[in-house]
Amino acid sequence: MNILLVIGIVMLLGVLSGRLFKKLSFPQVTGYMIVGLILGESFQGLLSGPVSDSFRPIIELSLGIIGFMIG
Repeated sequence: MNILLVIGIVMLLGVLSGRLFKKLSFPQVTGYMIVGLILGESFQGLLSGPVSDSFRPIIELSLGIIGFMIG
């Protein structure tokens, strides 16, 4: 699968889940974390293997941004 398509789908799912959780009166970060768990290596592994290795810098940056939003 094209890496740009995967990045776009992941970002779209993150934004949609953040908005959904905001409407449900939960923090947006909760939606980001749930989508990350579902797509990540630890749950279903949809983004495992070579795709996960190429996402490593983006994952580190997004975890830093989420930590900043929480703190």
